[in-house]
Amino acid sequence: MVSCDRDAAGQVLPDLLDSRDIERDAQTALMRFLSWVFAQEMAEEATPRLSIILGQENRNSLPPFPFIVVTPLMSERLATNERRYHADGAETILQETRISFQVDFYGECALRRMTRFSTLFRDEIGCQWFVQDGCDIHPLYAENRRQLPFVSDSQQWVDRWTISASLQLDQKIKINTGSAITVGDVGIVCVDRSA
Repeated sequence: MVSCDRDAAGQVLPDLLDSRDIERDAQTALMRFLSWVFAQEMAEEATPRLSIILGQENRNSLPPFPFIVVTPLMSERLATNERRYHADGAETILQETRISFQVDFYGECALRRMTRFSTLFRDEIGCQWFVQDGCDIHPLYAENRRQLPFVSDSQQWVDRWTISASLQLDQKIKINTGSAITVGDVGIVCVDRSA
């Protein structure tokens, strides 16, 4: 027997079996891609090395220059839900989603790094990297690059270039619908019985 909750009208709600954290998945994949693009600079013995960090993190100071900051911007539905039915009676509900991130490049050579990122992200090689990574996430596009002012804590101007990068992925929610897989004993019941 499937255990189900009921909504306010008494309708049975299906059991939620699994759900994907699309923001975390997309952010992790984008940061892995950035690490691949800049692997050589991140491994160099030069001090300071290039760092890649998450934006909007509390109680973290900025690393030494140069660094890259990845911050979620928006999530947008791209299509109507799609349902996939499984032999075990479960369903997967899919919602095609676009998630955009602001990617900020700080420090000397920020524009060069951003150009390298946007060139590879918007190219077939970027699409191939995401397929080989096996994360079921696809790069859509990166918008035009912009230079934004940034003053360091020592009151010095620092190069800062920013770009918005968008990825497509599916929000997947698996539910148990409690449908019948096999039919048990079937009998005929007479409902029109005359007294």
